Amino acid sequence: MRRATPRGCRVLLVEDEDMVRKVVVRMLLSRGFQVTTATNAREAQLLFKAANGEFDLLISDVMIPEGNGPELARELSARCPSLRVLFVSGYTGWSDAGGLEPSQVRFLTKPFGSAELTQMIEELLPREA
Repeated sequence: MRRATPRGCRVLLVEDEDMVRKVVVRMLLSRGFQVTTATNAREAQLLFKAANGEFDLLISDVMIPEGNGPELARELSARCPSLRVLFVSGYTGWSDAGGLEPSQVRFLTKPFGSAELTQMIEELLPREA
C-alpha cells in the first residue's frame, strides 16, 4: 500500500540550474507541495529567514553558488531542528549527511524522475494520521 505524501508541506528548493529547478518545481507542485525556490545559498538563507523557518523540507543541490548544500542544511537545521533535507547531485557516490541526523537526510542522484523524488520525500516526511 502506497503511503500518501503530506499535501501542503512547504519545500525550499535550492538549485542553480534553471531547467532542473523548473522540472523539480513541476514535480513538487503536482504532488501538492508549496514550493519556494532559490538559486544560491545566500538567497536560500534570506528566504528561510523571511518565512521564519517554516519549511518542512529543504531540497538542495550539493554544489550551489555562494556556499554548498551541506553547509546550508546545517545552518538551517540549527534554526529549525525538525527540517528534513534531501540532497541532490550529479555526483554519484556522495552520501555524506554533513553532520546532520541521518534519519533527517536523504541523497538522490541526478537525473531522477518524479517517482524517485516522491519516494525520497515519503521516506523523510512524517505521515499524517
